Amino acid sequence: MISFKPFSKKTVSVPKTFQVFSKDKNINIKSIDFTLVSYETFIRRKGVSEDIILKDTTTIQPDILLSPDARVYQRYEINIFPSELDISTYNISLSSNVKKTKMIATIAAGTVFSSDKNLEKNLKDFIWKKKLLSGFLIGVFEEEFEKQLKKLLEILPYGKKLPKDIKFVVAQGIEPIECVHSEIEKVYLYKKQNERNYIDGVELGELILRYQKHKNGLGGRSCEGKYLDPGKPTILKVPKTDKTIQIKEDEHYIEFYANESGYVSYENDFLSISKTLKLESATFKTTGDLDAGELNDEISVTIEHSKGTYEDAIGGGLKIDVKGLSSNGSIGSNTQISACELSLEAQTHKKSSLAIKNKANIKLHRGDLLANEAQIEVLETGKVKAHKTVHVKKMIGGEIIAPKVYIDELVSNGKITASELIEIKSISGDHNTLIINPNQIEGYHQAKEQLQRDILQRKKNYQEDQKTFESKLQEHNEQIQRMQTFQRRVNEAKISGKTPMKQDILRIKEYKRKSETFTQQQQKLLDEKKELEMLELQLTNLLEQDLHAKIITNSLYDGHTKVIFINPMDATEISLLPHGQAKTITLELDKNGQRVIKTTA
Repeated sequence: MISFKPFSKKTVSVPKTFQVFSKDKNINIKSIDFTLVSYETFIRRKGVSEDIILKDTTTIQPDILLSPDARVYQRYEINIFPSELDISTYNISLSSNVKKTKMIATIAAGTVFSSDKNLEKNLKDFIWKKKLLSGFLIGVFEEEFEKQLKKLLEILPYGKKLPKDIKFVVAQGIEPIECVHSEIEKVYLYKKQNERNYIDGVELGELILRYQKHKNGLGGRSCEGKYLDPGKPTILKVPKTDKTIQIKEDEHYIEFYANESGYVSYENDFLSISKTLKLESATFKTTGDLDAGELNDEISVTIEHSKGTYEDAIGGGLKIDVKGLSSNGSIGSNTQISACELSLEAQTHKKSSLAIKNKANIKLHRGDLLANEAQIEVLETGKVKAHKTVHVKKMIGGEIIAPKVYIDELVSNGKITASELIEIKSISGDHNTLIINPNQIEGYHQAKEQLQRDILQRKKNYQEDQKTFESKLQEHNEQIQRMQTFQRRVNEAKISGKTPMKQDILRIKEYKRKSETFTQQQQKLLDEKKELEMLELQLTNLLEQDLHAKIITNSLYDGHTKVIFINPMDATEISLLPHGQAKTITLELDKNGQRVIKTTA
């Protein structure tokens, strides 16, 4: 057995004292025991020379415990001697949470307690010793400790083994309240996070961003007496906004809502809803498809391409559906574009497809274009269809279909189909075909079919209304003799100075009212007939559209440009290979009413 002379020691740390002594004497620390003689609790404050001695540890002011500048410590006087007592007699272990603000005593199942009037004191001393050996304060944060011990003594099965573990709180420090960092939650990113779409479209009233306000924490104090710092909160800048953003605020958050539909622009701490997205390029890798969804009539995209001309500004295979598209770079193959307006200062690929609701401006076109109006500098093998007009400065092959077509210079292998006008300033090549065929124009074809449907329906309605009117009018006229009888009785009563029968007067009035109604219905039928005749006249004019169309050029024909007129009623063709001066080419009817080509120099 290890033996050394017992001695007294004053210390602020029992564990450190044991470590130093065991090392100095080369003694196993488990062979050392001690008893607590006395202890004092001190508070040391920053900037104050003298420490405060607490006689009653339950009277520590909360503001001192929560002050980071205060230190709580204890000084102990202990007697140290060789260990003789089996300290595992009670089989009690202590544990604490991570921050050491809560200490739990666990009495293991199977422990046997004997009835002893000093048991409460012995248990308290035993637990205190274990606390001191672990570096925890005693007598501090132990408001419930003695109550727990008294309860324990009431439930212990003396002389028997504990059937299960018993746990109770030994000390309860002050848990710190951690600070809250300010955070910016980009809610708008969640909306399409699973979609490959660069445009983050949002709708009016939609929550797009949430700013969590920072909060300072509240410090705590561990059962070791250490101050627990709650940390300093991170403070992010609150985004600046414009009128496109609506702000709602409470004590925890600032929420930013879209004040109009569009897409979110958040750069340099400035948040807004924009209608125009500016990009350097659009590819599958950088942006994916640009589809504004329900906002495709509001959002526009501008592409300012700065890379080499060999790289497309809009990559191959991309789909774009926006209000307006403007690009200074080219459009790649298999690209599909839908927009209200298009401005392209470069070229389209021959496998590109463009559907433009209003006007398209293109520098060099090789693909397929459908627009309301088209303005093209150079058309090269591409196809253009327009609902109104197409104007091409230089046409080198390709095809145009529109009601009116204007060409500054027609080179070779061009095919132009119109319903109203083809006007060419000069022809410098050959193998071109100029066609007047109203049925090829979608708008004309739809208007003709709609007129035909309207005329059929109006005729049917007119005939039914006419038949109903005549039937009811005949029934009405059959009442004339009866009305004459009623009128005669009224007149006779008036002559004799008597009051006419009320029923006779009411019948006469009702007959007159119906007569006026028939007059109105007859006028309505006349109006229906006039409207029907106007529709039939419109259809007649539409079916003679080829007779009103013109092909105009200031250039000389060389006999290699073919002119074709197609009758919209029966699809018969009349063709001509003009040679020399023919400023205006039209159709006219000969004396037999047959269509013939007329040229005017």
